[in-house]
Amino acid sequence: MKYKLTTIILLSFIFIVIILGGFEIRKKYNIYQEDYIYIYNNIRDRYAFRHAKDKKIFEDKKEKILKRLEYCDNEIDFVNIVNNELWRILKSPHTGVCDKEWSNYIITTYKDVYEKDNRNKMFEKIYKYSKTKLYKTKYNKSKIHNSSYIYKGNVHSFDIISNKVKYIKIDSFIQQNIYYDKQYIKNIIEMTKDYPILIIDIRNNSGGSTDYPFGIVLPRLIKNDISFDIAALKRKHMTFDGYIKMDSRKDCIMDNMKGDIGIVDMYQYYKDISYEVKRAEDSIDYAGKIYLLINENTGSSAGEFAAFMKYKKIATLIGSTTSSEILGEDPAIFILPKTNLILRIEDQLPIIYNKSVQDTHKIRPDIYVNNKNDVDNKWILTNILEDNVILRVLIEEGYDVNE
Repeated sequence: MKYKLTTIILLSFIFIVIILGGFEIRKKYNIYQEDYIYIYNNIRDRYAFRHAKDKKIFEDKKEKILKRLEYCDNEIDFVNIVNNELWRILKSPHTGVCDKEWSNYIITTYKDVYEKDNRNKMFEKIYKYSKTKLYKTKYNKSKIHNSSYIYKGNVHSFDIISNKVKYIKIDSFIQQNIYYDKQYIKNIIEMTKDYPILIIDIRNNSGGSTDYPFGIVLPRLIKNDISFDIAALKRKHMTFDGYIKMDSRKDCIMDNMKGDIGIVDMYQYYKDISYEVKRAEDSIDYAGKIYLLINENTGSSAGEFAAFMKYKKIATLIGSTTSSEILGEDPAIFILPKTNLILRIEDQLPIIYNKSVQDTHKIRPDIYVNNKNDVDNKWILTNILEDNVILRVLIEEGYDVNE
């Protein structure tokens, strides 16, 4: 009897230890590790991987990143560690964690969107969070858009060859610049009407808003309205994002792609997206030749502009391959459960019919020219006639660059 009682007590003790041990195992992660597990799960299930091997590489790095976060004790380090690791693996400028200020800006913006249209379930959690006491730091629009935003000149233009070759460099497409640049862009384009060659330089332009290139630049150059159709694929979708099951279109999509057929099997939903650029009433109906200069720092909406100009044959692209792809629509956004920071995920795979998946991932130039110095805008603007990308344009047009 004593032996049985001892055995029962011992087994009970072991059972309690196992339960508590399991409890401790479940609780071993700090808040930053817990947030990364949330990030990991959503990227694993939603991110627009272009190869199955990329997904495997991402999955294999999970424990390494969790280990790096083991002694993390502040949001700044958390954001830096996660974003640096995600960049090494995914190379996606639209996937990562936003810092507190940027997160609050996004929350405020999409809260307003949800209030106008509450069918969009992606923004519902953001809206609800914005109404809680946790949302303490308000986004100060005047601070971002006025007092801390100093306009230093975003557009640079001059003749490389008088009355023959016009050069326009646009450093950024951010929304704020539209207000400052609109009239200046209009004036430059009007003066370019009779020039046989127009060079638009978007090297080191990391993007901003598509309203800039498709709203104040291209409409004043084109002779007719132009549309550009793509299909965007998703592995998962929200109830309001307009994506539908791909069953009925899968064969069509596969038949119209060049290679990369297997990648489609990772995706379940699709949506047709159309870019449309309306000719402005004051368009110069430009009849000359346009060259668009790009490099590895051309990204986001600048990358979209490059793709549009290339695939609609509006311009000849010269330089090096861009850093990002056609987006189609904004990345998916989520609130991290512990830090309440915003997570952005590039969750759509854009497809240009009759093109490879890789043609939409990074935009390749028509004429490749490497220039190790063109990552510096100041160097470009002070060494125009030593810039081998610009010199290649002149060579293409028959000018003797040795004169």
